This record gives sequence, structure tokens and C-alpha cells, in this order.
Amino acid sequence: MSISNYHLPADPYADWKGSEAPGYVPTARQQPLLDAFAAARASGLRYTADIAQFVSKQLCLTAEVLGRNTTNVDGGDFGHDLFYARSCYEAMRKRQSQIDAAAVMGNLPVDLPLGVLVFNDHKRTTGVVVVDSSDPEHIRLRGTRGKLRLEFTTDAVSIKGAIERAASKGLRKDSFEVFVAGLATSASVEADFVKCAESAPSDCDLFATC
Repeated sequence: MSISNYHLPADPYADWKGSEAPGYVPTARQQPLLDAFAAARASGLRYTADIAQFVSKQLCLTAEVLGRNTTNVDGGDFGHDLFYARSCYEAMRKRQSQIDAAAVMGNLPVDLPLGVLVFNDHKRTTGVVVVDSSDPEHIRLRGTRGKLRLEFTTDAVSIKGAIERAASKGLRKDSFEVFVAGLATSASVEADFVKCAESAPSDCDLFATC
């Protein structure tokens, strides 16, 4: 990993502004810090002090850099910079988790039944169907809680967790893996049906094997 581009910013807040937004591209100055932070997390470190020590060694930071503005800010300017780097990293990681979960589930079609879901509030939501899934971070669902019929917005990772939680409580028979496998099978059957419809003469039996 190259460390030549790293230096402390004049204003960490201004430097990292917008870094948690979708599509953000780290600057040449920020990337070495993010890479070092990711390496620290990959090594199993979680506490701020341990991560800071790891990152400072990765970047070969001098005592002068580490000591800048330590009287006014906990951890100094480096600690401030690392704080924003951590926020950026976590936002990117969360977003990638959403993308990965959405990729596994595929593009959930409108009106697809999801069955019983139990989100992290541990309340049962039944008869859940998809209203809109164009954005994996803002998936619109409709379901019932008690006597209340409601629409709400969640994300792909939360849906995955809600399916697993409901299955662990015995409220649904399928695990997340079984649910996803069922989606793949349905998509395959639909693709075969469309292929048959497009290639068959008008009197073809679309329910026969093409």
C-alpha cells in the first residue's frame, strides 16, 4: 500500500464532507487512510486506540504528525481524521452489504409475497408483499401487524435478517437460503416460459416443455 499521498488535512470536517453519501469517491489523500483502517478491521481490531496505533504504523506516521493539536482534540488532528475515515468506511461497508444482499435476492418483483417477517423490534409482520424494490436501501413493503395494515420502507439486509429471525422463531418454514433458492427457481421457470412464448407458434401449448 502506498503511503506517499497521506498527510493531515487542514480541516478534517471539510475534507470528509459528503463522504458517507452513495457514490462518494475517496481522494488520493483519504484512500491510504481508508486502506489502513480496513486492514485494521480485517485483523480483528475494534477499539479506537488499537486501530489508531495500527493505522499509524501502517502509514509510518511521525511523532510530529501524531502530536499535532493533541491539546485541543482527543487524539489530535490524526484522531479527528481517523474518526471521519471510520464513518466513511462504515457507510461504504453498509452500502455494499445492501448491494450484496440485493444481488443474492435479485430484483424482487412487485407483489412478490415475502411471508412472515420479524424485524429487530421482534414484532411479527405477516402477509408481507413487495411494493417497490428499485433501491436496495429503500425497499417498500406492505404487511399486517395485528389488525393494522401498513406500508413501510426497509432495506435488503433488514429483509434478510427478518426472514432469518422469523425462521429461528418457527414462524416460517424456509430459511433465507431456501427463500433465495425459491426465487432463483421461479426466475428460471419464468424465463423458460417467456422463451417458449416468444419462439412458439400461436397454437403452442405454453405449459408443455419446449
